[in-house]
Amino acid sequence: MAQLRKLDKQKIESQKDRLEKAQLSRTDLEGIDLSHGFLKEAEFQKSNLKKANFEQAGLNGADFTGSFLVGANFHAARLIRANFTKTNLSGANLSQTDLSSSWFTQAVVLKADFHDSNLNRAELNQARLSGSDFRNVNLSKCDLRGAELKRADLSGARIPKSHLGKANFSGAALENTDLSRCNMSGCDFREANLRGTNFTDAILTRVFFKSADLTGADLTGANIRGSDFAETILEGANLTGADLSLVTNLSCANLKTARIDRKTKLPDYLAVDWTSETEFECTATAQGEETGGHGFSHRGAWGCVGTTDTGRWPLPDWIRCCAPRGPNPATRRPFPDGYRTDGPAFYRPRTRPQAPPPPRPASRSTVP
Repeated sequence: MAQLRKLDKQKIESQKDRLEKAQLSRTDLEGIDLSHGFLKEAEFQKSNLKKANFEQAGLNGADFTGSFLVGANFHAARLIRANFTKTNLSGANLSQTDLSSSWFTQAVVLKADFHDSNLNRAELNQARLSGSDFRNVNLSKCDLRGAELKRADLSGARIPKSHLGKANFSGAALENTDLSRCNMSGCDFREANLRGTNFTDAILTRVFFKSADLTGADLTGANIRGSDFAETILEGANLTGADLSLVTNLSCANLKTARIDRKTKLPDYLAVDWTSETEFECTATAQGEETGGHGFSHRGAWGCVGTTDTGRWPLPDWIRCCAPRGPNPATRRPFPDGYRTDGPAFYRPRTRPQAPPPPRPASRSTVP
């Protein structure tokens, strides 16, 4: 880190009520007390603010880009449109703060306290937030793409209409969390507590639910195509109107504990026979024969040459490979109707070429 300026902390503290737009970048202010101060649009880029006290301070529009804020106290502060891009806020207290429209892009915020805060429309993409406390937080319309939230507590949080693509929630607590109408494509919910979580009309394609607890969760109208339900608990989960086509590791025993209706789209390897409006019988086909072993219907026993094991699956000249990604859940992705899977690559049959017509006999010219 570049040499930081040494300023008189006592003088700054005595003027904390008049620090609007103050230029305090690249300074060493470790442990400074600016609580109840007025620091609107103050500049703190790349400063050392370890264990600084900003409790109930006015910091709207303040810029902390690249600063070291480990253990800092922002309790009940006003931080609307504040910039924490690439900062280190591990262990910081941000509870009951107004952080609406703030930026935490690529920030390191491990085991921080955000409970009861307002993060409406906040930017947290690619932030490392593992172990942090987000209980009862307002995260509506926020950006959490690629964020890491392992073992974070988001119980009771409100996160509707947000973008959470490829976020990692493994081991996290999301009990009674509102995730309705969110885009969560490629998210990791392995071993997460999702009891009573609201996933209404959410996009949950290619999601990992392995060993997750979805007891009582509401997935009404959700798009869950291509997701993994290995060892998932679905007791009392509402799957009415949900799209479960192309999901893997979903068993009849699991499905019977959930609630479905005639509009629920099921994978090809599960067949449902309705005995009444609410009761049904479920039968599973042999995935090795009917679905290629991966829960995908291929309606044919064709092979495909893979990119890593050429030769094991002979490829007729009338089939072409596409999207060379295997059935490994880490790389699987949904594919349009008509694509097949039977090896380490997805493929689609081409129209078999017709045999050429036989040659016409040579015409004999008449001799005059």
